[in-house]
Amino acid sequence: MDGIAFRSLNGRSAGEFPSLAEVNPVHRRQPGFVLTEARHGEYLVGYAYGMPLRPSTSWWRDLTIRLPEDVTTEYPGRTFAVMELLVRASWRRQGIGRELHDLLLTGRPEERATLTVEPGASAAQAALQSWGWRRIARTRGPGSLTSDVLVLPLPIEAG
Repeated sequence: MDGIAFRSLNGRSAGEFPSLAEVNPVHRRQPGFVLTEARHGEYLVGYAYGMPLRPSTSWWRDLTIRLPEDVTTEYPGRTFAVMELLVRASWRRQGIGRELHDLLLTGRPEERATLTVEPGASAAQAALQSWGWRRIARTRGPGSLTSDVLVLPLPIEAG
């Protein structure tokens, strides 16, 4: 990963991320929003972001199976949601995704993290499983889109 700079951009305002226009503006305004990025010079090669889930979250709705209430009940400090973890195709398989993942999650005070991933994204599924994530459910989104819901106990040790 020579020449790759990683940094966490905690607590910045939405206007400070002009190169990350894809990041949902509603997410950027949420309390606890965290963004990590990887750059080669000025070139953005990957980023990851997330935020703590609120007690009123809709995260656990639209599941294809019913999970126990002790899994889906949220309270402050329980769950950090990884909303995006992206690495440009030409930069994959170099450890950048893992580094972004670890930078985002290491030292988090929550009990666990969660994310969704497409069932057919086999490379992402394999990487996440090797990092300790486990599938607990599937969610059905708009149309016929489905995603696997994964969880990871926190804290993690940097990989």
